[in-house]
Amino acid sequence: MALVSGPRQVGKTTTCRSIGEAYLNWDNADDRRRLLRGPAALAEALHLDRLTARIPVAVLDELHKYSKWKTLIAPDHLKFGPAKRTAPIAIK
Repeated sequence: MALVSGPRQVGKTTTCRSIGEAYLNWDNADDRRRLLRGPAALAEALHLDRLTARIPVAVLDELHKYSKWKTLIAPDHLKFGPAKRTAPIAIK
């Protein structure tokens, strides 16, 4: 997991999106609803519920605006599927 921070307008989101296959933004109402549905919905949105050759990297943008963000990304909540795969996540 990587937490990315820095001044405004320096390319944090652009950089994170360039390495991530899945992107959810707290400021987007549809993405926020997915995040609030809990870990299983997050796994589905990030395609972690499917077995693939490579584990996708997820970017969760503006997640710090959610007061309970730490509970959403707790390590036990991010293990999915038969192999209990953990998603690499970049949080901006």
